[in-house]
Amino acid sequence: MDDSSHETPADQATLTIERPRIDRPGRPVTARQPVPRPNSDAVVSNLRRRAAWLRLQVRICVVLIAVLLAGGMVVFLAAQTIALTELKHLPDLPPAPAPVLVNDTTDSAKHAALAIDETRLLQDRETMATARLRIATRAGREVKSHQQRLGSFDADTSITSVWFTDANHGWAAGINGTILLTTDGGATWRVGRSGTRNDLFGVRFADPRHGWAVGDKGTILTSDDGGVSWTQRDNPASVTLTSVSFADQSHVWAVGGAGTILLSTDGGATWRGTASGVDRALTAVHFASLTHGWAVGLNGTILATRDGGVTWQKRDSGVTAALSGVYFLDPSRGWAVGGGGTILATLDGGATWWKRQSGTMNSLTEVRFVDVKHGMTVGREGTILLTADGGFSWLRPDGQKPDARNPGGVTANDLYGAQFADPTHLWAVGVRGTLLASDDGGAVWRARDSGVANPLAGVTFAGPDTGWVVGDAGTIKATADGGATWTRANSGSRANLRAVTFASPRQGWAVGAHGTILTTANGGATWREQISGVTGTLASVVALSDTAVWAVGDAGTIVATTDGGTVWRARGNPVQGDLHAVYFVNPTTGWAVGTGGTILATTDGGATWRARDSGVRDDLLGVYFANALLGWAVGANGTILASVDGGATWSRRDSATLLDLHAVRFAEDAARGWVVGAHGTLLTTEDGGATWLALDTGGTSTLLALAAAGPQRLWAAGGNGSILAIALPDTSAITAARHLPEMRTALRSIGVSDAAIGQSLTDFATADAGLTELSAQVERERQALGASAAVPAAATGTAAWFRDPMALTSLNRAGIAIFVLLAAAIAGAVIRRAMHLSVHLDTCADALALSEGPVGDRILELARALSPSRRVPRELAAYAPEVSPIPRQ
Repeated sequence: MDDSSHETPADQATLTIERPRIDRPGRPVTARQPVPRPNSDAVVSNLRRRAAWLRLQVRICVVLIAVLLAGGMVVFLAAQTIALTELKHLPDLPPAPAPVLVNDTTDSAKHAALAIDETRLLQDRETMATARLRIATRAGREVKSHQQRLGSFDADTSITSVWFTDANHGWAAGINGTILLTTDGGATWRVGRSGTRNDLFGVRFADPRHGWAVGDKGTILTSDDGGVSWTQRDNPASVTLTSVSFADQSHVWAVGGAGTILLSTDGGATWRGTASGVDRALTAVHFASLTHGWAVGLNGTILATRDGGVTWQKRDSGVTAALSGVYFLDPSRGWAVGGGGTILATLDGGATWWKRQSGTMNSLTEVRFVDVKHGMTVGREGTILLTADGGFSWLRPDGQKPDARNPGGVTANDLYGAQFADPTHLWAVGVRGTLLASDDGGAVWRARDSGVANPLAGVTFAGPDTGWVVGDAGTIKATADGGATWTRANSGSRANLRAVTFASPRQGWAVGAHGTILTTANGGATWREQISGVTGTLASVVALSDTAVWAVGDAGTIVATTDGGTVWRARGNPVQGDLHAVYFVNPTTGWAVGTGGTILATTDGGATWRARDSGVRDDLLGVYFANALLGWAVGANGTILASVDGGATWSRRDSATLLDLHAVRFAEDAARGWVVGAHGTLLTTEDGGATWLALDTGGTSTLLALAAAGPQRLWAAGGNGSILAIALPDTSAITAARHLPEMRTALRSIGVSDAAIGQSLTDFATADAGLTELSAQVERERQALGASAAVPAAATGTAAWFRDPMALTSLNRAGIAIFVLLAAAIAGAVIRRAMHLSVHLDTCADALALSEGPVGDRILELARALSPSRRVPRELAAYAPEVSPIPRQ
C-alpha cells in the first residue's frame, strides 16, 4: 500500500501562514512563496554530518588542551633553567652612577661622554673576569697534580713468574717492572728496585743472591744482592723475552718472540743470540744440565739442544696447541703444558712425547715437578692440578678429578707461575698480584698479601687525615695521617668489597659481593658482618647518621636500616636493572642510578622511589648532588648528566671522552667538581660542570671511587690496589686578582710562569691597563660634573629583582600558568558549545528519522524545544513557518 494514503490533506498541502502586513513607505509588500518540504533523508544526512564534524572539533580541542598542559608543565619545570639561561646573556649590573645634578644644558654632552666611558669600563671589567677564569683553568692544567700511590698505579699488577731457592728465599716478577722478594717464606713481601717499567715475564735465581729477570722490549735484568737492586743488561734482542733458565751461576739462557734464543756464559753480563730454526714465538725454556735444554712455543713448537744451546733441533710434539711451560727433572724425563688443558710427557729427552689427560680445557701456563712422581701445573681461572704418579693422572687440590663444572680453580684469577720451594711448600702466582701458598703439598692453598694486589673499589674520608679504602678479597685499609701510611685491617671477610661510608670517624659500613655488609664502631680497627637479607652484590652505600644507612646493588636491590644495621629491610622500586650508586642529600631526598640510564628519586626517605627520564641508555655508575636541586650523574662512554631541578630533568654535558666514568664529586660551592674513570681518567670543572678539563694522573688503572678531603685534596681508588692522592692547585688567588701584579704573584705561588699562560694573560694585562686609565678618566668626569642625583632606589631594586634567578623563575612560571589557563579556558568553551550542538543535531536527526516523512510542524517544534537556545538547526530553518521568524543555529 502506498504510504502517501495516510497523509492528511493538511500534510499534503504546502504550508501557507499569513502574518499581519506592515506597510512601510517605499517598500512594496510581497507574499513569501511556500517552500516545498523535501523528504527527511537528505535533512537527516546533513544533520548527522554536521554533528560528526562538531565531534571532530571537540577531539581536536581535547588534543590541543593536552598538548598545552604537557608543554606548559615541561616549560614550568624548566623555568629555572630558562631563567638561568636568560641571566647568562645579561651583562652584570653596573655600579650605581654617581649622583648627577644638571645645572644647565651644556652638561648634556658631558653626561653623554660619561655614559659612554662607564659602558667601556663595564666591558673592560667583563673582559678581565673572563680572562681570570681562563687563566685559572690554564694554570690548573699546567700544575702537575701531586700523586701518592699505594702499590702500583698502572694498567696491571699481574705477577707472571715466581721462584724459590729454598723454603725462605723467594722472588716474583710481573707487569710494569714489578719485582717482589721475601726472606721469610712468603710471610711478608717487599718491592725490589727493578729500575724499569717494562713488563717482566720470567725470574730465576741460582742462589739467594744471584738472579735474572727478563721481559718486554728485550729487557734483561741481573741482581747480585738477592733482588734488592737490579742492573739492566744490553743484548741483541728487541723482542719480548718470555722465559729465562740457568744451569749454574754463569750459564743462563733466555727465549722470546720470533724464535729468539739468547745465551750468556758470564752470569748475564753479556749476551749473544743463537739460531733457533723457527720464527714462532718461544714461551718457555728449561735446562736440566749445562748441555741439555728445551724450549717450547706456539703451534706445539718444541726445540731441544745437547750442546748448551749453541744449536737447536725441532722435536715433534704431536699437538698444535700453544705450549707455554716446560720442565725436565733430568736429561730424560720432562713435561710440557699449554692451551686447551694440554699436558705432554717424555721419557727419552723429548725425542717422543705422549699426551696426558688433564681433565680441563683451561689453558695451562706452567708445570713443575719436585721428584719423579710429584708435580703440579697451573693455568687460567685459578686452575691448579696435582699429580702423584709422574704425570699419568692429574687431580684437583681436593683430590677429585677436574671437570667442566670444576676445572680445579682455587681462585678466579688466572695463574701464570708455579714453584716448589720444597716437597711440601708450593707457590702459585697470577693476575692482580695473586700469591697463593700451600704448606701441605698442595692440598690446601691460602692467599698471601703481595702488597700490590687487590683492586680497590671504594674510598671515603672523615676529614683531611682519616680515611678508608676497600676492595677485593675483603681488603680494608685505613689511614690516620692523611694517607702517608695505610694499615690493613682484618675485615673477617673474603668477599669483594665495592663501597665504604662513615657517618662519623668511628662508625662506618662497607658493602660488597653476596650481599655482604660489614660495620665498625671503632674507626675500622675491627669489623663485624651484618645480615643484609640479600644475596646479590651491593655496589654502593651511604650513611645519613649513625643509625640511618642505605645500600643499592644488583637487580634493583635497595636495602636500608634505621637502627645502625641491626635490621636491614628491602625497599621496593620500579626497576629491576642493577643499581650502581646511591646518594642522599638529606634524610628524605635521595637518588640512585644504574644500568640503561636508570635514575630513581625519592623525597620521602626512600618509602617510595620514582623513575626519572635520564635521556640516555648508557649505564650510569655514579651520582652526586650538591643540594636538593643541583646534581650530576656519570657513566659509560663518557656520559655526564646535570640537573638543576632535583633530578626531574637532566641535560647532557660534553666530557670530551668516551671512556667509562665511575664517580663524581663537587665542592661546597657547586662550581668546582671532579670525575674519575677508566684508564686513570680525572676530569675537573670550574664552572659547575658546563665544561670539563682532563688532568694527567700519570697512570692507566681504572679509578672507581672518589672522595674529597678538603678543597685542595682528592682521593681516588681503583684497579690493582691503586690509591691516588691528588693535590689540586689552589686557583683562588688567581680568581681574586684585580690587577696584573696580583695575578703574577698568584701564578708564581703555584709555580706557573707567565709564558705558560700565554694569550689569556696578555688579554688580562691589556684590560687591566685600559681599566686603570679609564677608571681615572671616569672619576675625573664625575668630579667635573659635581654632585648629582642618586639613582632611585626603586629603579635599582627593580633591576636587581629582574636579575634574581628565583624571582625571574617565578615570573616565568606565572606567565606560563596564565597562558596555559587562558588557552585551556577558550578551548573548553569551544568544546562545551560544540558538544551541546552536536547532541542537539543528533537528537533532531533521530526524531526526523523516526517520523518517516517530510519535515513537519511537529518536528520543527520538537527541534525548537530540544535546543538549549530555543533555536532550530539551519538544516530545518528553511522550512519553518513565516508567521514567527525562527532563529537558526
